[in-house]
Amino acid sequence: MLIDRLREDLPDADLITDPDILQSLSCDEAEWAPTGRALAALRARSTEEVAAAVRVCAANGVPIVARGAGTGLSGGSNAVDDCLIIDLSRMNAIIEIDAENHLAVVQPGVVNDDLTAAVAEHGLWYPPDPASAPWSTIGGNVSTNAGGLCCLKYGVTRDYVLGVQVVMGGPAGEYGKVVQFGRRTTKGVAGYDLAGLFVGSEGTFGIISEITVKLRPAISEPARTVIGAFASLSEAGRAVGGVIRRGLQPAALELLDRECLQAVEDWKHLGLEPDATALLLAKIDIPGSAGAVEAEAMVDEFETAGAQWAEKSTDETEAEALFEARRLAYTALERLMPLLTEDVCVPRSEVVKVNETKGS
Repeated sequence: MLIDRLREDLPDADLITDPDILQSLSCDEAEWAPTGRALAALRARSTEEVAAAVRVCAANGVPIVARGAGTGLSGGSNAVDDCLIIDLSRMNAIIEIDAENHLAVVQPGVVNDDLTAAVAEHGLWYPPDPASAPWSTIGGNVSTNAGGLCCLKYGVTRDYVLGVQVVMGGPAGEYGKVVQFGRRTTKGVAGYDLAGLFVGSEGTFGIISEITVKLRPAISEPARTVIGAFASLSEAGRAVGGVIRRGLQPAALELLDRECLQAVEDWKHLGLEPDATALLLAKIDIPGSAGAVEAEAMVDEFETAGAQWAEKSTDETEAEALFEARRLAYTALERLMPLLTEDVCVPRSEVVKVNETKGS
């Protein structure tokens, strides 16, 4: 009945009922998470198609699961029994780049790296950069409030969402109603932050069909990279604590242990030599002489914490290979065994204790 109604209301829609294709659309990257059997999937191409599908499902009591690229690691886009999957990956248009006001308007299926590349042509930058940025979509990033390597200095997705267009129902009115929340201005202090409420909601309040994001001016010169090798995770943790206490502001500060480095090297052959228990990677994007001073201070802090060695990288290719290893770590480990991942978030002052626990 649902499929007949959808075909009647959306005669030109890309409606999927093939069992094998449905299965591929029914789960994300979390192999451990349970997956239900969907009735069908709609590869939506417009807000109007999404709205029509929501109306039909509401009228027939059919649950809906929205998905983007399916790169999540928590089962958030997994199908439930007898649901309609709404696949938003084909709604991938960058509708507007407003260079004067430093914002962009995109559909949810736009890939993170594609947005970054598009705004770079205008001298702008979209900072949230999860490890899945080459594949994950902005809609998925918004729904999960994705972070990334740069979140230490620049924040997470929530800090860059100005507005959302959402297909919803219930309190907003008739199911399938298209509602706009948020703003296009830097300042927005009136009323409730309803756009922010949708960030991290994973589709539970409605289906996001358009997003307005804030942009920053692009970094004007190549970043400096500082690398430190440590004999223990505890020492690496002390270095992180020292960086924070000293007030240094790396754009990224990432730890890679030997197991991750070895897994990436065995897979990608980047020329890495995992001869230390842990590596700390710091990226400094402060321009000019101030950036050079910050890099020297970072080296000093690493050495004070007990680094076997610490130095500023003079090889841009080597530095990028190390950060690429960080982005590839999960996938490299996943090749070796099933993984159950957890994001652990603690106050920055507690990083030392966390690393001591892991290293013990």
